[in-house]
Amino acid sequence: MKITHNITRLRTIVNEEGLSGGLLAVSRFLKSGYKHKLNSFLKWNFERKFGQGINVIEEDWDNLIILDACRYDIFKQHTRFEGELKPVVSAGYNSWSFQSANFVDRDLSDTIYVSANPFSPKIPEKTFFKMISLLQDWNAEVGATLPQAVNSKALEMMVEYPNKRLIIHYMQPHDPHIGDYEHEFEQQGRDGPNKRKEGITVFKATRLGLMNHEELRESYIANLEYVEAEIKSLIKKLPGKTVITSDHGENLGERVFGIRFYMHNFHTPQTRLVPWLELDHKSRKKIIPENPVADVRPGDSTINCRLRDLGYL
Repeated sequence: MKITHNITRLRTIVNEEGLSGGLLAVSRFLKSGYKHKLNSFLKWNFERKFGQGINVIEEDWDNLIILDACRYDIFKQHTRFEGELKPVVSAGYNSWSFQSANFVDRDLSDTIYVSANPFSPKIPEKTFFKMISLLQDWNAEVGATLPQAVNSKALEMMVEYPNKRLIIHYMQPHDPHIGDYEHEFEQQGRDGPNKRKEGITVFKATRLGLMNHEELRESYIANLEYVEAEIKSLIKKLPGKTVITSDHGENLGERVFGIRFYMHNFHTPQTRLVPWLELDHKSRKKIIPENPVADVRPGDSTINCRLRDLGYL
């Protein structure tokens, strides 16, 4: 049955993407058996040089802004925010490995977690004082929760619970890329980097030759600039010490040991080195832990749907 299923999938890919897409699928299938061993080696090689990663909860902050899939080197070159910036090692190479390492099996009753990330509802209930998943604010046209919805809920929690640490988790610059570079493609009479309705992400477009690697990088940068512009006003309103960081970075076609990597499926420097930017502050919050209140969580069907939209299922 499994062989029949794989053949059927291959036929579908060839019909939709042509012979080149089929050959890429076969190549990925043949390499899949080596993925775990390769990732284990990459993890060992990275951590012997840089360490295993920080625990963000143990760091000094009142508000922690997480930009999803934001790598350090590009953030350093393009961020509009000023402060004390340094690279840190993320404890994970993807969202769930980051969340499980930092949040699971901890008492975070002094912290509120506002998250647009679809893996956040996997964190056990009553871990935080309150966890709010924003998957119900999903923008179907874009294929992600927009930063405006995150801002709105973060401000609400800031006012309602002034004595709590606040984690604010945006989905950008994780794909789909919705910055100005998308519009540049349209002005050139070309398909934009993200044709979600056709199942084509920026990474798939690059593999298929619809984008080159420089265009992929520029599209990623535009998405970073987009989310920074949206959170600028929020940062001005947050009391206390605010830090901007990321759960993991992003591979944009760089080669490691001769292998070209995309997205964030492996322990590479591009996925494990993330920014840690401490913004200037004049005062601090008085943080008070309390018994957890009810989380805001979607059902399993909604979670799986959003994970599927982002290509995880």
